[in-house]
Amino acid sequence: MMFFLTTFFLILIFFFTNNYIKKFNYLPNYKGQKHQKFSGLKNIQLSGGIFLTLASVFLFYNYNPLFSLFILLMFVVGFISDINFLSSPKIRLLIQSILVFFFCFLIRY
Repeated sequence: MMFFLTTFFLILIFFFTNNYIKKFNYLPNYKGQKHQKFSGLKNIQLSGGIFLTLASVFLFYNYNPLFSLFILLMFVVGFISDINFLSSPKIRLLIQSILVFFFCFLIRY
């Protein structure tokens, strides 16, 4: 029962926060890069990934804290890539590969 209440309140919080983010155009996805011109929608916020990551970390932390840390680190790599702080796809692939390797190695024990 507590899981359902927590999930319900998280959904409400995310809904109102997302409306606020859309209203003031925080975290826009469109930066004018060439690969983004294929999509017809230009005003898509990056808040969905943040909400999904935080909900996953919050809900799965008691089950497996290592899994929650892995989700959070993968999200951080993707987010810093989305805001153009990490612009090299090769470095991003290397970092994500290292994270997956360590996760697979540590989850076995």
